[in-house]
Amino acid sequence: MVSCKSLLEEKGIKPTQNRQKVLDCFISTNKGFSNTDLFKSFELKMDRVSVYRCLQDLLEAGLLQCIIDFEGIRIYYYETRSEKDRLQPHFKCKACQQISSLPELPSSYRQLLDGFKIEEAQFLLEGTCQQCQQKHV
Repeated sequence: MVSCKSLLEEKGIKPTQNRQKVLDCFISTNKGFSNTDLFKSFELKMDRVSVYRCLQDLLEAGLLQCIIDFEGIRIYYYETRSEKDRLQPHFKCKACQQISSLPELPSSYRQLLDGFKIEEAQFLLEGTCQQCQQKHV
């Protein structure tokens, strides 16, 4: 597995301890975090502004993605993708907070969008993942 330090260096970002800790938190848990949730997990080690700056740096570098959930909360998650993958649907488990990429939209659907200039798009489904459903059976 590639280290957080290497990922940051590949993107031309100085691999500070804070950036490495924040990125590692996303990669190791495979969960989405709001700014507040992430701050709470680092509360004694990092202030709110430092957490926010790390999130913005990682987002701008393309190491994190961001969606707004159905409660209006901005959720950050680890996923590297190119600009052409902007219409990638995602699923957020309300129980464990894991965010999963879903299969790409069919080409017939994307062809219907030809001629439109899409500036922002989010495809988010929320519910309970299979693992969490099995835990509650």
